[in-house]
Amino acid sequence: MKIGITYNLKTDFKDLTLASEDALEEFDSEKTVDAIASAIVKMGHEAVKFGGGEQVIGKLKKEEPSLVFNIAEGINGRAREAQIPALLELLKIPYTHSDPLTLALTLDKSMTKHVVKSCGVNTPEFSVISEAAELKEDNLPGFPLIVKPAWEGSSKGIRINSKVNNFDELKVQVGWVFKNYPAQPVLIEQFIRGREITVGVIGNNPPVILGMMEIGFKENTKKDFIYSLEVIRNYKKLVKYTCPPGLDDKVVAKIEKLALAAYDCLHCRDIARMDFRVDENSNAYFIEINPLPGLSPEYSDLIIMAKKLGIEYEDIIRKIIVNAVKRYKIGEQVESCTSV
Repeated sequence: MKIGITYNLKTDFKDLTLASEDALEEFDSEKTVDAIASAIVKMGHEAVKFGGGEQVIGKLKKEEPSLVFNIAEGINGRAREAQIPALLELLKIPYTHSDPLTLALTLDKSMTKHVVKSCGVNTPEFSVISEAAELKEDNLPGFPLIVKPAWEGSSKGIRINSKVNNFDELKVQVGWVFKNYPAQPVLIEQFIRGREITVGVIGNNPPVILGMMEIGFKENTKKDFIYSLEVIRNYKKLVKYTCPPGLDDKVVAKIEKLALAAYDCLHCRDIARMDFRVDENSNAYFIEINPLPGLSPEYSDLIIMAKKLGIEYEDIIRKIIVNAVKRYKIGEQVESCTSV
């Protein structure tokens, strides 16, 4: 097959005036795109790099790929991750990962929480405000709280100071988010003290748990772990990845059940990664989901997890493609998918 790759690179936006220091955080590097292309070629297929943005329309029409491997984050607005999939559906081109509705929905953290709660998935209490004047102390979850932009991924807008312990700190952080991430609401969420657990889910009909990993500080500290921009950018020094996470079997089973329920409830396809917090009483809380999980061969959480489980990078890419091929019934052009 001819398999195209759609993506956005950090280098595509290097000359832009950036609204915040992490504005390019969710975009990919050439190294990631090259790794995906190499995995496609090793499968015996042709890999074509399409990029993202308006120019991709002409390239897609000219090349007529059998399938597109989509990791494009898009630009502008809360539906930006849906842009390329919507275009591919317009052009009737099969593609990997979730569809436009799921991608648009899940980038909006508050909408995602409303939907998963309706499916019985526990999530922290939260409030959303569209301007600072709406901030009222009497309609908030109890402190501590964590403050986030409502429509961002890749820890954009998350800093060490995002966790606040009183109303004065909250006002300062809300003001900072509105200043640095304008034209979107602010999510104010109950901060769950405990362990940070990330879960990979892969496949369709039925999906399965790829793995589960704890993310925490390398050194013993009394500080609450927050996967902030400062921590992510210094992950080699600061972060410890534990896979499997060493949780009680009942807690693992509970998180797996919640993860599969959220995946199904949000109509995710092919693969996704989601984050949970587990408190001291072993209560698990859904935090957020990424149906376009990072695929950097070096630093993406899903790939770190896979490596710790003994799963090769090429196997992850192959399984994503095989799952998409099966959904579209493209034919016996790809080897059968095996369990992971």
